[in-house]
Amino acid sequence: LNTIEEHVGGAIIIADSTLTLTNMALSNNIARFPGSPSDTVGNGGAIYADNSTLSINNSKINNNSTSSTGGTIYSRIGIVNITDSTISNNSRRGVIGFDGE
Repeated sequence: LNTIEEHVGGAIIIADSTLTLTNMALSNNIARFPGSPSDTVGNGGAIYADNSTLSINNSKINNNSTSSTGGTIYSRIGIVNITDSTISNNSRRGVIGFDGE
């Protein structure tokens, strides 16, 4: 269980980068504002990607949460590719949230 106190990306935060995750398991992560209860705004329960390219292959992402957008992944101006992966039981306003161009 991972609770990030930066309000984004419960397990992983990437910016201006390219990241490939293969054979990974990301489970039970929470993104929320510092010092706040779990119902306070956060984005990307497992992963927050800003101006980045994210590829996920043969991975399992489950039971992640945020109270705002992207219970699993939040991508702000970027590309997300997911292949042969299982995404399940993630909570709040869509599994993947996108913002930007």
